[in-house]
Amino acid sequence: MMYLAVPNSTGTSFSAAQAHMGGMAWYGDKIYVTAEGSTSTAIRVFSTKHILQMTDTTSNSIGKTSGGYAAYTYKYAMMQIGYYSYAGGTCDMGSDTAVPCFSSMSLDRSTTPASVVTTEYFSDQSLHGRLYRYPMGTDYLLAASSGTVAATEAVRSSVGNMQGVLSNNGKWYVAHSSATINGQLWSQTTAKSSSATCASGTTACWAVHPEALTYDWSTGLVWSQSEWSTADCTAKNQTCGRAVFAVPLSSLPA
Repeated sequence: MMYLAVPNSTGTSFSAAQAHMGGMAWYGDKIYVTAEGSTSTAIRVFSTKHILQMTDTTSNSIGKTSGGYAAYTYKYAMMQIGYYSYAGGTCDMGSDTAVPCFSSMSLDRSTTPASVVTTEYFSDQSLHGRLYRYPMGTDYLLAASSGTVAATEAVRSSVGNMQGVLSNNGKWYVAHSSATINGQLWSQTTAKSSSATCASGTTACWAVHPEALTYDWSTGLVWSQSEWSTADCTAKNQTCGRAVFAVPLSSLPA
């Protein structure tokens, strides 16, 4: 029901937010989403205090129209209030040594202060994505000093195709995806990695085409979703589809 939009400099109109949305974190009134790859924009920030109801819900356009304001027929649009850029400039989706392109993101409430964790995705499994942690500051924004947000933790994972990341109590969890078989769910520390294992012995027992991860403290559940639609799966002769699911955090690999 809601479209993510970026207001112009005068506030008289708005355009579509260019966001990959591979990861999202909600903290206070702020919504953090990963931006598109191969750009200098890393994270876009929106606010639940800036949700506008559209007066034109029939026009397949965005911004000011002859009928009022539209967001591609959506009833509401949430406005961007700011963004974070990569300090190194444009990110590189084809290198694991250059500026990283954030693909997935989640909120870690087990740290003091709370923090946002991110990872990057490579389809080339010879490339190993990196994991980063950024602390929260005031007003539910990332902690910045002189305009720069410094990572408090940065590690490299040997898991390829990471499509989801979660951190809790010093442990990282990453979801590995595959184009042909079930994905994998890995638990990682700086000392070791452990994968969930099915009864058959295979480690490919996470969702098919898994995406982002998030932890619900109130229920102890880790939520995730699968990416491909039923039509996408059928086109590749696979039996799968897009779904949202949850498992207890206690059931994830130690």
